Amino acid sequence: MLPVIARQEFGSTWIFFARRTVRIVLPYYAALIISLMLIYLLIGQQDGSNWADTSLPVSFNSVITHIFLVHQWFPDVASKINPAFWSVGVEYQIYFLFPFFYWLAKKIGFAAAFIVIALVSYTLWGASYYLNTFNPSSTGTSIYYCALFFMGMTAAHLAKNIDSSTSRWQVMLDLNAKSVAIAALTSIFIVAIASFLIERFVPEIFFPLQIQSFFIGLFFSVLLYLTAKNKLWGTKYLKKFFFRHELEWVGVMGFSIYLLHYPILAIVWKYVVIPMHLPFYWLQTLAELLIGISATIIASMAFYRYIELPCHQLSKSIVKR
Repeated sequence: MLPVIARQEFGSTWIFFARRTVRIVLPYYAALIISLMLIYLLIGQQDGSNWADTSLPVSFNSVITHIFLVHQWFPDVASKINPAFWSVGVEYQIYFLFPFFYWLAKKIGFAAAFIVIALVSYTLWGASYYLNTFNPSSTGTSIYYCALFFMGMTAAHLAKNIDSSTSRWQVMLDLNAKSVAIAALTSIFIVAIASFLIERFVPEIFFPLQIQSFFIGLFFSVLLYLTAKNKLWGTKYLKKFFFRHELEWVGVMGFSIYLLHYPILAIVWKYVVIPMHLPFYWLQTLAELLIGISATIIASMAFYRYIELPCHQLSKSIVKR
């Protein structure tokens, strides 16, 4: 959203699609091939581990659906090969809606567009959940993410841009920043407590994570906006912390880490932690965290340097001629 704000226009839709495909799909395909190779060579046996129970067995159908990025539509293959991949399909498909979201926001305003997109996306998810189609689980098609995605768009727009379509909301938020912050914090607290109590004392009532996610997304969208506008106490300290070079470095490599972490952790568990024969579960967990995170970062550094970064640079070279 930030480049769009800087240009004050969306630009070529086809160039946007091409850049997103090169930026997202090519590294994903590389990680898919790496995951399949590791399954074939090292971690393809059913051994009762979380990796094996979730990712295996690999079938022709799971490979094909992953290639076309529709695996999250089908519960029997959504988490196969590499459970982290389900969200890549969701993300890529939302990008096809991004130009429409931006056009709608400019047409009717960001506040009205948010209401429309939230209602439509959650209605579609509710229908999918009720009819049990298109995998309505939290690692499925996740249509409700459209609402969360647009929350981020709106927060960025309000924080960085002022025009006639948003000035009223801008002024309202600026004048009531503390009230908005308190409302957001209160809403997320109420939802968290309510979901805990319902699941604990009324187990027949299921409080889906998808509903909780709406309030979590709203909370962080408001927090991002208020931080950008310096409306919260301690904002400068938050910015100072989050803009540390170490965290920026991890953020730059975040996609590579996300794509590779699951199989790397599985390898560390099977070939390093289990052979150590540690006497306590907490020691196993600690070893898995320390060794697994280190191994994941090292592998991700190589993946980023030789795969993701070249894809990123290639995407930037796609321009209108």
